Amino acid sequence: IEAHASGYANGNGTAASPYEITTAVQLAKLAEDTESSLTKGKYYVLSSNINLADIGVGAGGKNWRPIGGYYAVSNKVANLPFEGNFDGQNYTISGLYMAYSNVEMNMPRYSIGLFGLTENALIENVKIRDAVINIPAETTGEINTAAPLIGSAKNTTVSNCSAINPKVTMSLLAKDGGVSATCAGGLVGDFSSNTMQYCSAINVNLKAAISAGLVSDTSATTINKSYATGKIEGQFSAAGLIESSQNTVIEDCYADISIYANSLTYTGVSGAGIVSESYKDKIIRCYVNGSIHLKNSRDGDWAWAGGIVSKGEDTIIEDCAVLMNDIRCEAEFPSLGRIINERGIITNGLEITWICINNYAIDTLSGSLEATLNGVDGESVNKAETLTADFWKSKLSFNSSTWNLTDGEYPTLTNSNTQVGPKPQEPYGQTPFIDINSHWGAANIEWVYN
Repeated sequence: IEAHASGYANGNGTAASPYEITTAVQLAKLAEDTESSLTKGKYYVLSSNINLADIGVGAGGKNWRPIGGYYAVSNKVANLPFEGNFDGQNYTISGLYMAYSNVEMNMPRYSIGLFGLTENALIENVKIRDAVINIPAETTGEINTAAPLIGSAKNTTVSNCSAINPKVTMSLLAKDGGVSATCAGGLVGDFSSNTMQYCSAINVNLKAAISAGLVSDTSATTINKSYATGKIEGQFSAAGLIESSQNTVIEDCYADISIYANSLTYTGVSGAGIVSESYKDKIIRCYVNGSIHLKNSRDGDWAWAGGIVSKGEDTIIEDCAVLMNDIRCEAEFPSLGRIINERGIITNGLEITWICINNYAIDTLSGSLEATLNGVDGESVNKAETLTADFWKSKLSFNSSTWNLTDGEYPTLTNSNTQVGPKPQEPYGQTPFIDINSHWGAANIEWVYN
């Protein structure tokens, strides 16, 4: 394709004739145009697979410069978001690499990814493979949120996008030696007033103060027909899909995640299969498989785990299932619940409003309260029954237009050709669950949110 006057392969940036991007050089130009505020209302499409190594991005080379972001300009922070429409047309972007040893004045900060910051945008049909993001202590505080696709999104629709084999590693400590709550997401970081559908984060490998398999945190958002698989590690908190959410609808999603969190500097640690901290959300027709292991070595501190949610309030959880049979809390004051962590329903002696409707948990998973359909531990179900299509159809209202429902397998979403459904977990070799009864009210502990 011959050079085009715009710097792209073809097009004029309209819906009828979008700018075509066929090379890594042209994708990098999109970042330049975003910094010059030239993308508002424009349309862009990928027309071929792109390897960012073609422009020297990679280990021993240079870092990818995100499309949009927060920039230091004249000692002030300027927001320069991508405000257009980007259609990846299901082509793959590989070679995404960011490993900052320092953040120069003209580099984006706070949130990074392929896109650092989007606003009033549409991102669709994008596949990112083998992304590597490594943020050491020297830059933590200047960069605190990282994800393969978008670091921070506002009023953005993300549809049919995936990150395959992403690796995000972020140090906890800021360069001044203080504590910085770094956040890693398997696909997206901050996600506010947005919509996500038909998305996935596959075989993630995340490590940060706060880690989440799909999105680090959400507010006023809808997420449906999406999933995450892999392993994540947090220090304060970790969750299979979302670490913290507020006023968010999460519908027809699942996570097959190995979750680990170990607090060395914080008063407590929390973890959950779907959302670690949930406030005024609706979680409907979701399930989780994998494992949760929380550890807090500090004297007098706590660890809270929940199969669906760890803590929060005013959330509705309906038609959900917990298939994992390994949830462990190691702390002086541990607490767990098969659907909601039991400490998550009481604080300062007052009950918090939760609505649990028709939820199930595998019977090999120990709970802490009575197992009931509409309780925080859910109704018990044996593994053999969960491997029947009828269980998901008749007891949990999963429908065949959204889910692949086959006897002998757990459900997968019909919208994705790349997903790998979770396999049944074998029972843990020994009883892994903490007897919390001896700790209930011990030492007059006042349970509060941090």
